[in-house]
Amino acid sequence: MNAILRLLTGSLMALPIVYANPAAAQESGKVAQNAPIVLAQKALTPEQIAKRKAAKAKRNANQNRQGNNPKARANKKGNNPKARANKKGNNPQARANKKGNNPQARANKKGNNPNANPNARKAGPKKAGPNSPAAGSAAQRKKIQQLKANQNKKQRSQRAINEQKARQLKQNRNLDAEQKVYNQQAPSAARQKQLQNLDALKKRRQQQQNQLKTQDRKLDRRDEALDQRARQLNRRDQNLDARQRQVNQQARTRRKIQTRQVQRNQAALQRAKQRQNALAKQINTNRNQRARLQRRNNRLERQRNWLQAQRRNDRRSFRRNFAWRERARIVDSRRDRTIFTALAGAAVGAAIVGTYYVYHNDSDRIYSWRARDAYVDDLDNGWTRNVVIRVDGIRVVTIRDVDGFIVRRYRVYPGNRVVMLYDNRPSWWDEGDLAVEVAPVRYSGPRSSYIIEPSEASIDDVYDAVIADPVDEIGRTYTLQQILVNRNLRDYMPRIDLDTINFALGSAEIPDSELDRLDAVGAAMEAAIKENPDEVYLIEGHTDASGDDQENLILSDERSTAVANALTQYYDIPPENLVTQGYGEQFLKVETSGPDQRNRRVAIRRITPLLANESDTIALDSEGNEIFEKQ
Repeated sequence: MNAILRLLTGSLMALPIVYANPAAAQESGKVAQNAPIVLAQKALTPEQIAKRKAAKAKRNANQNRQGNNPKARANKKGNNPKARANKKGNNPQARANKKGNNPQARANKKGNNPNANPNARKAGPKKAGPNSPAAGSAAQRKKIQQLKANQNKKQRSQRAINEQKARQLKQNRNLDAEQKVYNQQAPSAARQKQLQNLDALKKRRQQQQNQLKTQDRKLDRRDEALDQRARQLNRRDQNLDARQRQVNQQARTRRKIQTRQVQRNQAALQRAKQRQNALAKQINTNRNQRARLQRRNNRLERQRNWLQAQRRNDRRSFRRNFAWRERARIVDSRRDRTIFTALAGAAVGAAIVGTYYVYHNDSDRIYSWRARDAYVDDLDNGWTRNVVIRVDGIRVVTIRDVDGFIVRRYRVYPGNRVVMLYDNRPSWWDEGDLAVEVAPVRYSGPRSSYIIEPSEASIDDVYDAVIADPVDEIGRTYTLQQILVNRNLRDYMPRIDLDTINFALGSAEIPDSELDRLDAVGAAMEAAIKENPDEVYLIEGHTDASGDDQENLILSDERSTAVANALTQYYDIPPENLVTQGYGEQFLKVETSGPDQRNRRVAIRRITPLLANESDTIALDSEGNEIFEKQ
């Protein structure tokens, strides 16, 4: 503790001293000796001096004992001016007890139970036990004494420090007074010099500020010029970027064009390769097809030669077999067609007395479509069996009599299932007259539903016509020859007038530009035959009234055959489902004696409901051939 006091005292004595008035000290040493000493400190500014004056005046105003409530009466603690002080001073209205913590209580010996009577038993000194300090050793007693001595020393050191603080506070007050006197005196030369230095410093700072402002303005102008240059560079960069984007876009466009061109070239090359491969396949196919056609032509040539020989034999025996002179008369034969008429009471083939009819053999038309094989068998009764085997294994069988007229035609499907197409010698046939009594048809419906013209009708109307039923009850079925020679019987079925095909005068050829006009009829017939493969359609050929009657009869039959061939070739209509017959100028659509395009026409009817069909009467052998009784 003594060391601490010596340190504080040395520090205070080592502080330098200055004279409050140096000029007066130079004139008189006595004055200098008697001048108060102050601690060296920094000169205060007028603002700091004013603040200190205000604080000091506030401290000196109306102080109480504590100085924190000037209007109050001081008590012992000074924190409750209106109260009477008790021993503790924390409850002014209370009567103090021994402890001072319960003012309304009567103190007991301890002072901690104010409502209790004092205990008669007084606490005396306790006897020292074996563990008490009095019973301790001498070392312990010495240690206790040493602790008490150290505590007293600390208390003395604390009092010395407090006294030193009080002296320092007094010196500070003296310094404040001297500073006040010093500030009131005239400024010294040093202070004037200091003020001059301050003014010079202010001027230099002002000049520096002006220079800085000038430099700032220069820098601003320079920055503005740099900004303008930067804007120019930015515009140039933008122009360059736009140009670069344009160049890149052009390059991308060129690349796309080149890529598309390369792709088109590759696609064209691929198509060329495909065409080359297709042509190679087609060449091979054509070679194979030519070989097959050659083999078929050879076979057909052999069959044709056989047929010609057979026809010569038939012509030699024709009069003998059918008593031709008594029953029919051939009028003319031209272009593979025969015109004949019947004598009174005759019933030969497709002839009726007094009317001319044309007949031709349709074997070539049947043989030429999708035939895998074809052959002709001679039967024991003098008839012939013409068989065409399709590529799908279906056999088309045509039985002809000794005169070449069709007896019946039927299909034999795999498994020997027989479907009759038409039969001219059914079981009820009695060799009677072909002319039958049929009442004229009675139809009261719209004409557009009975006579369909494809140029004005829809595809649905055409399809309804190719699957139509008779417009009136007929009561029975008939042979094909009876249907061909009886107009009233044919009129029971609606017909399609092909007004979309315009034949030239005296011609049976269909113009190439008009072949696609058969689309509606061909598509409808194809759909109907796919639904029922055993449909039979009659194709009627007609001419106008100009020209020779017999020539018109042959021309009309050629026109019906041309339409049948077109339907077979372009729409896959099987030829055995089509029956052709020419009627010349017998049934004019427009009654006129001169040439008229509307009369040069072809009509189509569905005759399946009119035909006799007795498929169950045909007996087949193990090879699928019809069995005939020997005569």
